[in-house]
Amino acid sequence: MRMQRRTFRWLVLALVPLVALLVWWIMRAPIGADNLRVEVDITTPVGGNYDLFYDNGTGYDQEHSVRVMGAGAGHRARLVFDLPKEVARVNGIRIDLGEEAALDVRLHEVRISGPYRAVHWRGVDLLERFPVRSAAVELPSQDGTVHFRTGGNDPFIHTGGDLGEFTAGLRDAHAPWRRPLLAVIIILLMAALMFWWEWVVKWSPRFPRLRIRKRALVLLIADAMVLLLVFGIAHQVRPSSTELEVRFRVIAERDDLFQLFLSRTSQGFSGDHVVSKRIKGSDQPQWVGFSLPADSLVPFIRFDPGHGQTSLRLLQSELVCNGGTAPITLREWAEHTAFRHDIGGIELDSDGATLVLTGPDPYLALDLDLNQRVQLLRMRRPLTIPIITAVLVAVLFHAGLARSPSLAVVDAARPRDLVFITTLLIALFLPGLTLFHPGIEPNYPFTEKRELALYPPLEFATLDTYAGRYDAWYRDHFGFRKALYRWNSWMHLKVLHTSPLPDAVLLGKDGWLFQYNERVDGNYRGLPLYTFDELERIRLTYEERQRKLGTMGISYYVLIPPLAGNLHQEQLPDRIHRISPGTWLDEVKRHFDAHSTVPIIDAREELLAAKQTRPIYFKTDIHWNPYGAFFGYRKTIERIAKDHPEVGEPWPLSDLRFEDTENDFADLAQLLALDDVLLRTVPVSLPQKPRKAHLVGFLPAPGFAAYEQPQLYAQADTALPKLLMMHDSFGIYLRDDLSEHFSSSVYIWTNRFRAQAVLDHKPDVVIQELMEMFIPDMAFDTEALP
Repeated sequence: MRMQRRTFRWLVLALVPLVALLVWWIMRAPIGADNLRVEVDITTPVGGNYDLFYDNGTGYDQEHSVRVMGAGAGHRARLVFDLPKEVARVNGIRIDLGEEAALDVRLHEVRISGPYRAVHWRGVDLLERFPVRSAAVELPSQDGTVHFRTGGNDPFIHTGGDLGEFTAGLRDAHAPWRRPLLAVIIILLMAALMFWWEWVVKWSPRFPRLRIRKRALVLLIADAMVLLLVFGIAHQVRPSSTELEVRFRVIAERDDLFQLFLSRTSQGFSGDHVVSKRIKGSDQPQWVGFSLPADSLVPFIRFDPGHGQTSLRLLQSELVCNGGTAPITLREWAEHTAFRHDIGGIELDSDGATLVLTGPDPYLALDLDLNQRVQLLRMRRPLTIPIITAVLVAVLFHAGLARSPSLAVVDAARPRDLVFITTLLIALFLPGLTLFHPGIEPNYPFTEKRELALYPPLEFATLDTYAGRYDAWYRDHFGFRKALYRWNSWMHLKVLHTSPLPDAVLLGKDGWLFQYNERVDGNYRGLPLYTFDELERIRLTYEERQRKLGTMGISYYVLIPPLAGNLHQEQLPDRIHRISPGTWLDEVKRHFDAHSTVPIIDAREELLAAKQTRPIYFKTDIHWNPYGAFFGYRKTIERIAKDHPEVGEPWPLSDLRFEDTENDFADLAQLLALDDVLLRTVPVSLPQKPRKAHLVGFLPAPGFAAYEQPQLYAQADTALPKLLMMHDSFGIYLRDDLSEHFSSSVYIWTNRFRAQAVLDHKPDVVIQELMEMFIPDMAFDTEALP
């Protein structure tokens, strides 16, 4: 036994330096390139070119800009702009939000990094750091992002103030040492503590009778854990509404009555929603604050600076809530006013702005939706109540535990065992620290493609359900969740060779991932989906739709791309045993071919032949790639040309060149939080002759459109028919090619038939595309034309 203890001790002593060195290496590892790098985490409905302008003392111009390509299509993407190596610091950055107008754009994070150091902004900080914007209006957001709607031909945002203090040291090529050294010291001390008592008694003659009061140590650690845990929970709890103040710092020479009007629109101000504040005239700056009701929505405001002022200086304006502030910049007042009355203009200077008053009733309305700033501010919480609550609970806990007879077992425990158990409990407790300090966690993006539970406000009316709602929130947000989730995925895939999400992702052979659930399992195994009567009901619905479209002179086609697992059956795991060769697509295609006039377009034969040349589907994504999509396009045009010869022949494959690139947008890899590890190879389609059709713009999004605004393509040949395509994500790679055969093409992201879209756009051809995964939904796709 003694030999075993010694062996264990020396093993631990051998491992501790290795762990310490690993921590040192990880914390000193480079986080970026040698040059300055700007990363913009953004969600946008379209792809295209994105420009970043940087000011290194000369202002913003084309010579100081970097361009990258963005993916778009509703995906969250990280745009990486590498600045030239000679740029050592930047005073400001400007981000162009795309090349199109009328887009909804969400900005999640902006990060500037050097070799070892980085600064980043999110939420309120991001809003404060980018106060200057052009052709971009803020929209309300509940998820901590900054939400814009672009409204011009050149939408952009750029920073206010000088970023030099943040970026000056980012190019430092010396690896950091303080935090790594501190972490290593803590690890070594914790390891030494395991053998503290024996070492002290054996090697320290100055303290031969040293005794550590184990009970006091346990109480101290328990008190600290309870204190931090209660503080974290109390810091998260917030009431359903918080007080809000809009305030202005002004120089007003005369006594007056200032007013602030509130409205849900930039034009709908009335006396029903107004707050007044009487001021004393002075030649010194003073704050004028308007306290608003706790539940106020503040999309738009109108500022009325009294009736008796001959001149007015506006030095500052801001929103105040929860102890935090969000500025409303003077430039915004000068450039984004919906209307002005008796104000000739706003003259900006280095100290503030002068309102040029031209009449007795001056006022101006800000044409910016401020509700997003308010919501982000309300997410902040003061620390006073959480601290008091944590201290009181810790004191009560200490008093109860100190008198507990169960604490007597501590005296009988060996010091080394006691410290080991305490260390383990502290490690288990660490996730709770992120409740009040999220910066402890590694900064991994959320990629699970689902809505996380929102934090429940503490309200008396719903107090009985608060515990359950809090539990749902905590399960989605507990500390280190994203890191643990990612490590779990990596361990399952790379070490155990199993799927970390067996109910959603099927691990195949040779690195293939397949979409999976109980319903799809039957498809992979060849189990029937529908009875004959159910197929008949679907057929009658679709035929009635075809008949009504025919009376309007519209042709109707249904395109069904197959599941990747049915085209790559050889890559499915061996445990998937087929009992018949049939699939869902076989069922529907066979029934419609035998009994219906509705054409089902099936490109499986062409796809199976094409995969002998190069991949047609992504290995870590459910979709076909651009090369595979080409054969879906070709089959579709060949079928439409039988009824509409004017659309012409599909492009030959020789007119396209495919160039492989890599990106981290693989959706199945994103579900596992390993999208940066399991990259997907994209054969980008490059036409060898000019395209005739081009993206013209975006149409207003109907309520049924998912993920993005409808897209409109057009070309000069107006004699060609007009296309309306309702599609899911498989339709993205079809747009450019299909549009070449129609005078105008409208693409709406919805895989169910929508009668209103037909009535709105009056096409000549309707294509309804739905991937094989959605064939079970055909029984519910019953919307009919009037």
